[in-house]
Amino acid sequence: MSILVDSVRIAAFGGIRNPLELDFSAPLTLVYAPNGTGKTSIIESIDWLLGGEVREERCKLALDHEITEVTLGGTVASKPLSAKKSLRSNRKTLRIANGVSVGEADFLQALAPDCDVSELSALARIPRLKAFLSSNRVLGIDSLSRLIDGDNADARADAMADLTGTRAQRNAQKMIDLYRKKLREKHTKLIDDLADLHSRQRDYLDLSVTRSDVDALIGEAMRILSGAESMTGLPHAELTVRANSELDEINSRIAALERLRELLSAQPTDLDLDALQAQIVSIETEVRQANKALEDEAEQFQALDRDASQLTRDADGVQIIVDALLGLQANTSADTTFRTLFADKDSVSVLFSDVEAAAKELSALARTVSQSGADQEAKNQIEARVSVIQQERSGLASREQLEMDLAGKQREAVQSRASRESLRTLKNEAVRASLLAHQHFEDHSKCPACGHDWGSHEKLGEALKGALASLPQAEAILLSHETTLSADIDLLKEQLAHTNELSEQLIQATDDLECISKKIVEADLLAARFGFATAAVVGDSDISELQRRLRSARAFGAFERACSVSHITYLPPSNHTPRQQIGELSSSAATLRTAAAEKRLHAEEVSLAMAIGESRLSKLSTQLAKLRGQHSETETWKRRADRIQGSLGLISLSKQHLDEVERALSLRHDQVQTALRHLGVVGEIQTKTVLAQKAELVSQEAAAVARDINVVEQELSRIDQINDRIESQSEYHRTRLIETVGPSVSQLFQRMQVNRVFRSVSVNPSFELKGLLEEHSVEPEVFSTGQRQDLALAFFLVRAYTLGGSFFLDEPLAHLDDLNRVAVLDTLRAFVLSGQQQSHQQTRLVLTTASWTTTRHVIQKFMRINRKAPLLRAYQLTGNVSSSVGCVELFPTPP
Repeated sequence: MSILVDSVRIAAFGGIRNPLELDFSAPLTLVYAPNGTGKTSIIESIDWLLGGEVREERCKLALDHEITEVTLGGTVASKPLSAKKSLRSNRKTLRIANGVSVGEADFLQALAPDCDVSELSALARIPRLKAFLSSNRVLGIDSLSRLIDGDNADARADAMADLTGTRAQRNAQKMIDLYRKKLREKHTKLIDDLADLHSRQRDYLDLSVTRSDVDALIGEAMRILSGAESMTGLPHAELTVRANSELDEINSRIAALERLRELLSAQPTDLDLDALQAQIVSIETEVRQANKALEDEAEQFQALDRDASQLTRDADGVQIIVDALLGLQANTSADTTFRTLFADKDSVSVLFSDVEAAAKELSALARTVSQSGADQEAKNQIEARVSVIQQERSGLASREQLEMDLAGKQREAVQSRASRESLRTLKNEAVRASLLAHQHFEDHSKCPACGHDWGSHEKLGEALKGALASLPQAEAILLSHETTLSADIDLLKEQLAHTNELSEQLIQATDDLECISKKIVEADLLAARFGFATAAVVGDSDISELQRRLRSARAFGAFERACSVSHITYLPPSNHTPRQQIGELSSSAATLRTAAAEKRLHAEEVSLAMAIGESRLSKLSTQLAKLRGQHSETETWKRRADRIQGSLGLISLSKQHLDEVERALSLRHDQVQTALRHLGVVGEIQTKTVLAQKAELVSQEAAAVARDINVVEQELSRIDQINDRIESQSEYHRTRLIETVGPSVSQLFQRMQVNRVFRSVSVNPSFELKGLLEEHSVEPEVFSTGQRQDLALAFFLVRAYTLGGSFFLDEPLAHLDDLNRVAVLDTLRAFVLSGQQQSHQQTRLVLTTASWTTTRHVIQKFMRINRKAPLLRAYQLTGNVSSSVGCVELFPTPP
């Protein structure tokens, strides 16, 4: 059956989430896409539409899919076909063929109308159609991986059945194997049931032939059980119930007697519960007293520890203040009092909020004061220089006037040169005219050669002489005038340059004066920050005094920060110096540390007493627990012994009395068992007729089971015959296919392999490929991975060429190296070209690849082939499955 797919529209499937339309009408279609772009989803969507199975996680709805839908347009048996298969969000499948909604069977029948691969009643039509469509059209990565799986023979056989087109027979055999397995399990169970029924029948027959004196046995049983007349005339069942009840009671009393003996063997050593209770009360009193003493000592220890910690904390706080006073003393003079320090701090804080900023500005003020004299002198010099330049400029003409005079002189010089050039031209013309006059002859007034009217030769000569005589004098006047103009121009240029230079010097002096003035103003502003009118009035003594105040303020600020760390509030006397306070506070810190040490020593003594008390309390607790356990064990033993003694009704717990009771119970136990045996025999004799009936029923059940076994054996025989027919049919298809395509497969495989040449290929009954290499048969397990994949690819291509229709291969070239890939691409080109020569059927291949190199090579191999209809159509998928997938046509190039 030839199924030609012209176009496919994938609305949403797997990783493809937006509509994608592809044209598969060319003999070879190549879909290039990097991994994760959706090329495998295209092949699986076609496989799903054609009835094949795909992995559930690939087919299920994505989170943002409303529907999974694939549409196909093509030709089946020369008839146009449009088919659509969709999976709704409610998990319901919709199938449409040629515009009509149909069921699955009708849908698959529309795809393969004359598909009838088997007439076996064991297979339904839908699985047959699915197997036919999926096994004939698609070669995916899964099939290649199953072919190279040397350990999983079943998966390898499934893949080979897909290649040979015998998947329907393969599925039928699997179903038959399952059915045959169930039949054999049922057959085994029936045989076991039949053997059990025969055994029960023999037991019933053996019991039914026993005979005995029923009345004598019943009388003896009644005598044993009671000896009283109360049981006279009781039925057999009542006697049996009473005997069993008495036997259970005897067994219970014997077991209780055994428990009592075990309990007596583990009798406690001290059975005086009152003495144990008195000891427990005494020890509990001691434990309470010890706990009270420990609690008092613990409270005393905590109080001493708190006092010691507080004293240590106070001593540390005082020491922090002492350290701060030492730092303050190191940065001030010995006679500086706290009153002076407060005043220095206030004087600085009034002007500045930050001592560090005040230090930086004071340093800048010191530098400014040292530089102020030099700046004032420089300012005076610059002002004198500006005055000199301005006086010099006042004696000179303005720059604009000089430029105008220079331009006028330059124009006069140009006019003079032009006049001299005109005189030189006139002189040349006079010489030329003289030469012409000498060349003319006769006294003609007009030259017949040049047409000049000279009057006469003599007049011309005189005119020329006068002109030539006046020319040198005029030229000399012009040359003298040009020289004077040149000297004036040079003088004007020098004056203009001197004026420009004075202007530049004046600008530079003005800039320098502005800079010096700015520095003097900034110095005055800085001096004003410290309370001075100008920087000039600030002296070195003022700077020294400010620096002293700043040092005092900085040291006192550090002292205050250190005191803030301490938790002790400290206000130093204003008339004291830091040295005086250091001595007093050091003495206070030492006193506090001594008191803390005494508290800790006392706390250690209390801790030692607590340890002794805890040790004594632990001993008392251990002794108390031991006594309580002994008391509980003794009390439990006495309760159990009293309960068992009361239940048995014993007078005493002596060994002699217990032995007498045990002998009496054993004797009565034997008597009751004898009576039960008598009653059992009576019951068997009385049920003789019932046993015979049961034996008859069992015989009937055994006959029914035997008939079921016969039916199962017949069904097994029928299934074996069906399996033989399927195997014969499969072998026929394989033999026929191998005979048809075997040589072509061998040739194609040889073109793909460059290192080994297999002379032939074959398929054994277990669906395994074999190759013949140099007269030696090679099993597929010996093949390399690439050889197995190449052989599968060759088999699929030849089969596609033979059957015709559209075939789909998912990344068939991924396993090849560069050399073999070139050979396979040449083979594909030859495959497509030879297929165009078959007029009775068409073959179309759709390949996917993740290699751009392979895509480029395929396009190059078909680029120079000129046909009306393109032999190759190449697509590139863009985007990714997490967002959206698009499609770009690479070849043929769109116009």
